[in-house]
Amino acid sequence: MGSQTNNRLKLDYLDVFRSIAILAVIMIHTTGYAVGALPKEDSLYPLYLILNSASHFSVPAFLFLSSLVHFYNYDGRTSIQWGTFYLKRILTVVVPYVVWSIIYFLLVTYNNGSSVEERLPDFFKNLLYGSNYTHLYFLVIMIQFFVLFPFMLWIARYKWVRSNLILIGILLQVAFYLGNYYEFHMTKIGTFVGSYFIYLFVGAYAGIRLQKTGSLVEKRHRKVILYILVIVLGAAHVTHVFLITYYPHYIGLPYRSWINFVTVYGFCALCSIALIPISAWLFKNGGVIANWLKGIGIASFGIYLVHPLVLFIWRNKIMSNFPNYFHLFVLGSGLAALFVSWLFAVLVRKSRLSSKVLLGER
Repeated sequence: MGSQTNNRLKLDYLDVFRSIAILAVIMIHTTGYAVGALPKEDSLYPLYLILNSASHFSVPAFLFLSSLVHFYNYDGRTSIQWGTFYLKRILTVVVPYVVWSIIYFLLVTYNNGSSVEERLPDFFKNLLYGSNYTHLYFLVIMIQFFVLFPFMLWIARYKWVRSNLILIGILLQVAFYLGNYYEFHMTKIGTFVGSYFIYLFVGAYAGIRLQKTGSLVEKRHRKVILYILVIVLGAAHVTHVFLITYYPHYIGLPYRSWINFVTVYGFCALCSIALIPISAWLFKNGGVIANWLKGIGIASFGIYLVHPLVLFIWRNKIMSNFPNYFHLFVLGSGLAALFVSWLFAVLVRKSRLSSKVLLGER
């Protein structure tokens, strides 16, 4: 019992993990605008493309972390009050999801000059897919994970499954990819939990291991190998994105989709694992930076929900008036997205009612 408590104290560094993941999310949304707006010949276009593609681990890292935390907290329990479990997740995730879906639906409706009555059917359809704004799909995936979690927890009781969670995650991911490629042809594949099986099962493995040993990657040489693999696969993923962007004929080459599959899933899964020891080290040795990162991590859910609204206002009301300072205002948009949404999350938490409705906090 004592070692269990000690291990739980060590998981405070996960707030640093959350901060790194949310900073990567903001990086994607900030640089993605520049990638879409600039010609490929612009001197800074390759930099934006590198930063954008190198940050693709962000959402997988959050899903990995959610599975990790759930298995860390619930694996091995003899009894779980599932009614209480789901009520808590309805209040902390579903309610904010619906509220922010309404907010972004009204924003888009107003911006397009449409009427609410005219677009209302689209709202309910988009609510199923998290399509009322670009980032809301993540909450739909989280809701699907909550439905899947009891089954994952149940099969993890079996020794063979428990010992091969990572392998099972890989096999399920490959099976889902092949099934969709040859049979199902799902159009909104990114909003289905099947697209993220590997991150959830790797997260389950990490949660069980952390609960048992308090450490995910203990030996130094294994950490070195892990970091090298992350760098190699990350470089391969960025290179793949460059080839697709600059050489359109590359898209039609044989095995391109398989190369993409391996580089994306390999990079994001290994990066999520590598962020655990990195976050633990930063938490212990980062000083002021660690405190800053922890604060961002604590507010990460609020930042995730709000930052696209900040970016929307910035690009439509501020950036559009200064086209000659494009790169400077791209940088400014990212800083505003982080600090304004962070301030919003902090202020909202001071109000109990607003915090419950907007951020799902108890």
